[in-house]
Amino acid sequence: MGEAFDRSGHVLGSAVGETKREVFDKLSEAHPDAHEIRIRSGSPPSVSLEGLKPGRIVYFVFDRESAMSVAARRREVEVPEWLRGHIGNSVNVGEVLPAMVTRVFGDQGICNLKVMLDGSDTFWATSVEHDQDTKRPSTWHWMFEGQQTRYRPDRTEAEAGSEKGA
Repeated sequence: MGEAFDRSGHVLGSAVGETKREVFDKLSEAHPDAHEIRIRSGSPPSVSLEGLKPGRIVYFVFDRESAMSVAARRREVEVPEWLRGHIGNSVNVGEVLPAMVTRVFGDQGICNLKVMLDGSDTFWATSVEHDQDTKRPSTWHWMFEGQQTRYRPDRTEAEAGSEKGA
């Protein structure tokens, strides 16, 4: 799995392949003007990712770069603080905040997240890897054990009713 980014950090496109070289070649060809190409090698997830779907709320762990990005965006407008669109409390490395899954890539737990900040804005975290065990910075994890199977938006009402009666 890999993604190409522009200078602002926005995703231009993604690609998958059997090898890293294949992914790199696909992205280079499709996005020759990309500022950055990131390639990730996936390993089997340590817990079920069955419930990973857009709309699901998970936890995001901030890394240094993400925290600095939030701080910079909140400083960039030269107007009184009460007029700014991006105001709120600071974000620190290792801080864990709730995030909504906006897009899922494949079955390895890589997804884009809209992180809910303690303020008037959000942070878009792209191509975030899952890490339920160590919860290292710049990863996401489930909020509680069993969350991924607790709510299944793709089941029918009949299935939901039969599970309650079981």
